Amino acid sequence: MSLSKTFAHRVVMFFTLIIGYEFLMSGLSKLFGGFVPGFHHELGTSINAAFGFYHPVLQSIVLPNSTLFGTIIMCSELFAGVSFILIPLLGFRSFSSSLSKWGMVASILAVFLSTNVFFFSGDPFFVNPSDPYQEAVSIDLLLALMELTLFSYFYQANRTIKEGANEDPQKVENV
Repeated sequence: MSLSKTFAHRVVMFFTLIIGYEFLMSGLSKLFGGFVPGFHHELGTSINAAFGFYHPVLQSIVLPNSTLFGTIIMCSELFAGVSFILIPLLGFRSFSSSLSKWGMVASILAVFLSTNVFFFSGDPFFVNPSDPYQEAVSIDLLLALMELTLFSYFYQANRTIKEGANEDPQKVENV
């Protein structure tokens, strides 16, 4: 049975679509909502919420180059969103090595984005009893963990496809 026909593959592709939708909407919101010009101000006013170890990075690298970083963030979210939507659509019937590699790249980029947003937000890693109105687990941390899981899935899919190709070169096209 090929990888694309398994129930687990279809479930992962469904969750990939959901994460892709979130990134695409976030990227489009940034594109049409004036994110890049306003990033410097937002970063400057919110920097104190970030984790302590992250302050020097934000103040010495990101803040002085806020236009560049704002553009990179926006473009990265758009890339991740489009990727996480196209990969399941293209890989629903047949899943190839190139799709799994594309998925690995998009997943690592998404993990990097979500982890940086988590560090910037300063949300607790887990339950914070001093703030009962906060989520039990930061949504940004949860998103980064889901994207890390996607990377693992795409990596394993790529290995499975390569192993199948070593046994039978015609099998790659059918996987």
